[in-house]
Amino acid sequence: MTFSRKDGRTKVNFPKESSAEGKIALGILHRVYDQSAKPVSIPKKVRDLIFKHFRDSIILRELKKGLPTIEPVQSAIKMALLTGKNLQSAILSECVYTFDIASLLGLSVYVECDGDFSCLPNAMASQLRARKMIPRFAYVNGAKTEFLVQAGGPNAVDACYYSVETSELLWIEYKEPEAKFGEADLLYDDSGLLIKSKIFLNKHSHFVPMLDEAMKDNFNIFDYSAMEKNYNIFRKKTVSDAIVNYFREPINTIVFTEDQDSNLIAFLANDAPRFASKIQGEIRSAGRNPKRIFTIGHFKETFAKLGGTVSPLGECRIPKSKLDFRFSRGGVKGTITGIKISSLYFVRLSDLSPSEKEYLFNLKKVYQLKSSIASKGYYKDLRFDDVKNFYLS
Repeated sequence: MTFSRKDGRTKVNFPKESSAEGKIALGILHRVYDQSAKPVSIPKKVRDLIFKHFRDSIILRELKKGLPTIEPVQSAIKMALLTGKNLQSAILSECVYTFDIASLLGLSVYVECDGDFSCLPNAMASQLRARKMIPRFAYVNGAKTEFLVQAGGPNAVDACYYSVETSELLWIEYKEPEAKFGEADLLYDDSGLLIKSKIFLNKHSHFVPMLDEAMKDNFNIFDYSAMEKNYNIFRKKTVSDAIVNYFREPINTIVFTEDQDSNLIAFLANDAPRFASKIQGEIRSAGRNPKRIFTIGHFKETFAKLGGTVSPLGECRIPKSKLDFRFSRGGVKGTITGIKISSLYFVRLSDLSPSEKEYLFNLKKVYQLKSSIASKGYYKDLRFDDVKNFYLS
């Protein structure tokens, strides 16, 4: 059921006969907006600084002054230091948001699950297992009748809330003020044209209309990668539909993020495009995920223009002065990981043969970045009162 506000905007309302999913979503939104705005305990700007300086104990100590002790944040930092890996920015945000939602709902008991389902009610554990989600930590009320669990898993939401008394479960997605609503790898052929694979159709059907628009526009990876640009010529409705359909499973989902004043806010998943100041579709010509080279003809052409040669046996050589280094995206700042041949191609440092003036490597050791498609929403201009008035007035 829907009705229109005085300002002409359409508001979603749940009538008494609505589903259990609608009732619990509305109930959580009321608990969020029936009280005054709650600032996020560690705002995005401070989280970014923690992410940047977490290895420096002196700077980290200064950053944490005046902030609450958040057990999962402490655990994430400790684990990153022990393993030598980078602290994941997204995990940091998830820990903070879960802590703040728990505080808002009055869930004060912290439980470290670390993959152990026995810390959860059986019905909740069953639902998590069904979605291949592993519980990381939980917040519970004193009576153990309400649970908020942060859980990880491939292509899964970020957390869920469960009421023992009503057997109601609500899925929760966390989004930062600049958020992606899914991202999927794309493949392309030797001419740079996109391929609509069966795997993509099955796993990422919500992106198919966007992919169709790009293919109809004769989008070419090689053209855009040569300019080191991304493609974002999509109709607004196509992007909006992709965002909404991103949440089609599970159907019972609300989104938490923070507004321009760093206040915690929530809205129904279907309203994600409505509350964004801007939505945008994007195809990255060079995405995040590499695989072994698969457009050899284009590589040889690109390599030759840079002054490189490829022998019939696949032995590649090029003067060192022609290429730049490739640096790590995480870990120790400035770590060289390889050589960059173009925005698409690279070779890992460990695959280079010793030489004083040239880079020597085998063609089989070349990696290529796949393209990716994503839909984005921007919430930096959103205000707590605007969302509150939309749902409660």
